[in-house]
Amino acid sequence: MAQKTSNLVLLMTKLGVIVLLLGFLVWVLNQALPSPAPCKLLGETFVPLAPTETLDLVAPSAAPILDVTPTKAVGKQRTEVITYTVQQGDTIFEIAAKFQLKPETILWGNYETLAGDPHLLKPGMELNILPVDGVYFEWKEGDNLNEVASQFGVRPEDIIDWPGNHLKAETLGDWSRPNIKPGAMLVIPGGRREFVTWSTPRLTTQPSPLTPNFLTP
Repeated sequence: MAQKTSNLVLLMTKLGVIVLLLGFLVWVLNQALPSPAPCKLLGETFVPLAPTETLDLVAPSAAPILDVTPTKAVGKQRTEVITYTVQQGDTIFEIAAKFQLKPETILWGNYETLAGDPHLLKPGMELNILPVDGVYFEWKEGDNLNEVASQFGVRPEDIIDWPGNHLKAETLGDWSRPNIKPGAMLVIPGGRREFVTWSTPRLTTQPSPLTPNFLTP
């Protein structure tokens, strides 16, 4: 009887040891399998964050507002002559200022109409407005290109090279008798005519400050 009791105690002791070993094993396994750590993307490889790293969530800053308002296109140099209808109250000086030209250019661009006299300006009159300061000249039969250029104080090349004249040096031939159709109107950039005396007409009222006295330069 004593022998049976001793064997039973030994068996229970072994079972207890086995239970303890199994419990310890389960505990060790739980410690060896930690929960997955958050990852961050580095190139094409996912790298676990270090234990001390934290993810800072920062609100996105306001994106800069780009000014997409279309800018004004830079105006291209006008090369052709346009026309302007004189309005009531217009003066040579006001018309010239409107088109950023010198007053004499308005006269020299309409020499056949105004004959160099600003006081002949009338409402309803159609004026030639040159693209640059200079002279508007009608080519006549027998005109000499060198002489015309000299007359207005420019070079022949200045007349030929102006795009609005539509001239080509290689097609003009002899400049003393160039191949230019009579009646053709040519812009002579930088050209000048002789000044005439611009006398101030008699006024019954106080003259406007915009109406200067015209003097011979």
